[in-house]
Amino acid sequence: DTLVAYNAARATEGAIAEVDHLRAALERDRMAADATMQEAELARARAALSALLGDPRRARSLPSVAVTNDLLIYSTGAGESSVSVLEQRPEVRAARGRLDASSAAVSAERSMLVRQLGATIGSKQMMGTTSMIAGLSLPLPLFDLNRGQQARATAERDAAASELEAQERSAAADILGAQEVARLLTDRAGTLAGGGETSFLARADEARRIALGAYREGAVPLLQVLDAARAWGEARMTFYRTLYAQHESIIALQAAQGIDLFTNLPAPASSAVPNR
Repeated sequence: DTLVAYNAARATEGAIAEVDHLRAALERDRMAADATMQEAELARARAALSALLGDPRRARSLPSVAVTNDLLIYSTGAGESSVSVLEQRPEVRAARGRLDASSAAVSAERSMLVRQLGATIGSKQMMGTTSMIAGLSLPLPLFDLNRGQQARATAERDAAASELEAQERSAAADILGAQEVARLLTDRAGTLAGGGETSFLARADEARRIALGAYREGAVPLLQVLDAARAWGEARMTFYRTLYAQHESIIALQAAQGIDLFTNLPAPASSAVPNR
């Protein structure tokens, strides 16, 4: 940043060529894009770590990511709560279903204190006398109160509750990390894709055009033209790499929220990529 400001002042005074100032600005923006990619990796690592250290939802709320530029039109829905977002994850729904089944099993085992209830009815004929026999068998569990089955069902319920908590923490960490990555890359991609003559790609085109024009006039050697062409190529690679990572982060965010990608896959706008 200091070098760009210094070269801008010198270019205004005519001490250096405009192409030198543009070259420094391109390097500054390219390094900023690389720094954003590293910040995205750091956000993913922090999200994975937060799932192990505690519930990430207690440390921060679930932010809303809204992309309204020409790169990708997408919104997560600011009105959704963290609970409703987590319930869309299939592993969370499966863990909650196992917990409900385990809780029902505990209630069933507690209700089976008396397991066998027998009834007997019949007739008996002896020495010309016919009599009717009826009986009811109800064993009372004086020593075995079904404690073993109740303990087993309770342990399974506790294990299902722990699994549900772990799945919710992991899902919340994935969502938080994906949202932070999407926010970082969207801001950087929007900066690089900004319109006008001062945009990232426009500066690369201008630097190459100036170098080529100066070479045709015999003012600069061929090496400077090749250097400008290399900077132009690196600038476009940086732009497309950042744009691809931003699109990928949006898809990863939808997957983390449990959204069906086959029916809700976002599409990039046609004006997102320059034609130059």
